[in-house]
Amino acid sequence: MKIDSNTFRAQPRKALILDRQPTRINALCRSEKQYRHRLQRHVEHMSALQALLQASNRHALLLAF
Repeated sequence: MKIDSNTFRAQPRKALILDRQPTRINALCRSEKQYRHRLQRHVEHMSALQALLQASNRHALLLAF
């Protein structure tokens, strides 16, 4: 399941009232075990990307959103 980030975007040149901004989404997993498994996969993926970044022996910046 993907999160529709458009729901959370601020409109350009429009006042932003934080207490009116949406902050909740539907559950992405059915259980905490699934969340932990998903998190572990993301950590492994980020670790692999970090290793690749270091192996390139160049200056770079890894951004994670």
